[in-house]
Amino acid sequence: MATRIAEFAESRPALKRRIFELCDTGLPPTRRRLLSKVIARLRTEEALLKGLELMHDDSNPAIDYDLWRAIEDFCLEKRPYGDSSNVYTLVPRPANDLRQRLFEMALRDPGRRKSAFTLLGQIEAWRLERGKPSRELRHPAFESGETWPPATMLSQHQFLQEATSSA
Repeated sequence: MATRIAEFAESRPALKRRIFELCDTGLPPTRRRLLSKVIARLRTEEALLKGLELMHDDSNPAIDYDLWRAIEDFCLEKRPYGDSSNVYTLVPRPANDLRQRLFEMALRDPGRRKSAFTLLGQIEAWRLERGKPSRELRHPAFESGETWPPATMLSQHQFLQEATSSA
């Protein structure tokens, strides 16, 4: 059903606008999951940025799997490798706007802070594994005046390291 809705939305701007508007409403978990799947299938940066509004730290999972995969596909391009159609290499793509929005959420949105930190951390891990795109800024929002990585992220990381090393 999500695929069909996304197909309709691609050819009907009014429907696409309505789908984006729904991202800002407090939908019940079941409808939020369906909307997240629709957003993931739209596969545009605009859709992914709106889809971030569907994350909720108090949900299980906080980030729908389809949305997570769409963000991964947005951040990492699958380039064909060799002659086989089933083999590819992952190449990083610039995701400045996505990272900036996640950074803002991590600092200022208490209901999505943990999810935003998680996604920012995952994008950083992809950058360490695959390299940083040449057009991507190191700091997601340099003009904000906030440190990168955020001090709260560092303190959480230190806490986790201490907890796991003492266990």
